[in-house]
Amino acid sequence: MAASVVLAGVALPTAARAAPDAVASPTVAGPPALVAWTAGRSVSVAGPDGVGRRVVARLARGHQADLTLSRDGRRLAIMTEESVKVADLTAGGPLRTLARGRNLSIPRWSPDGSRLLLVGGTVRLCDVAAQTPCRKVASRAADEYGATWSPDGTQFAYLRSSPLAEKTGSNVGDVVRQDAAGKEHVLERTVLRGARLTSPVSPVWTARGLAWSAWTSQWMDDRITRTATRLLAPDGRVRTITAADRAGAALVPFTLVSDAPGGDLIGLQYRVTADDAIRSSTRVMRLSPSGVVRPWGAELANADQAGSTGDEYLGALADGRIAVARERTKDGRDTTSVHVVSPGGPLGPPLAAGSAVAVATAHPNEAIDF
Repeated sequence: MAASVVLAGVALPTAARAAPDAVASPTVAGPPALVAWTAGRSVSVAGPDGVGRRVVARLARGHQADLTLSRDGRRLAIMTEESVKVADLTAGGPLRTLARGRNLSIPRWSPDGSRLLLVGGTVRLCDVAAQTPCRKVASRAADEYGATWSPDGTQFAYLRSSPLAEKTGSNVGDVVRQDAAGKEHVLERTVLRGARLTSPVSPVWTARGLAWSAWTSQWMDDRITRTATRLLAPDGRVRTITAADRAGAALVPFTLVSDAPGGDLIGLQYRVTADDAIRSSTRVMRLSPSGVVRPWGAELANADQAGSTGDEYLGALADGRIAVARERTKDGRDTTSVHVVSPGGPLGPPLAAGSAVAVATAHPNEAIDF
């Protein structure tokens, strides 16, 4: 009988295994990382202020990768077109293959960095610390919305694709919480009344409870008319903690993207063209426990139709600063750099730059890149 290997919970013959798309570099153990990036075929990491740079993996020729750091910076998930691999940055050693196959989509680290959710049509749970095969724990996940872990790592929430997705032509979903026993609880469904569509977007598990925003739009023209942010409190009640209509023709109000230190939540406010075709800028906003929304003190650039420059919010650090990725297109080539921004301050100098970046944030952006 031929030898076999376990891939995503299924034993396959060794001969069926694809050629490796990333291999560990001969590096020694190092400190946790704040930032990770790819440049050419090299996958590198560094600590705060870019110190302690080192290469932790090299991609095979012709491959690209997306990166996701655990919150403590000890592990790095490397997702290529063919697999998801994990590098242990503090222990060193070879990369470990968690899963193979396409459509693996978005990895989400548990708060302690011991487990990983892979969201892409299904939700698979990988116990990285125990080195056991990944197993399917949920189906029909709305792919690009990812998932979010409870602070104690016993539960998670995600968007399950709604039956209305096909009718409306959009990837709408219902907010679902899966408890520690594996039982699922639907917290808000996408609702269509006439031409009015109200749909929740990515849930974010915060210190105050599970929260998410919902968009109301005229689904035939995708024009957003109102946003609301809900909170599932520890007592099991869902309440709306802030809601606002669209201001005039251009301003789309608060959409939750992250937890933040001190009890506030962080969201984004979009200024768009009249037909919602282009977002000209994005303001980072702060939502207080009392429900007051106010500017955080940073405005992010949005790529125009030519795609020259665009900023993406990556998450909040424990010290209250935020991490931002800035993508530039020049001569047909895309480069993304990582910056840290203090409240009310300018974009800091780049910590790293490459074709893909990741930051170990205490409060990661677990929402879609709207």
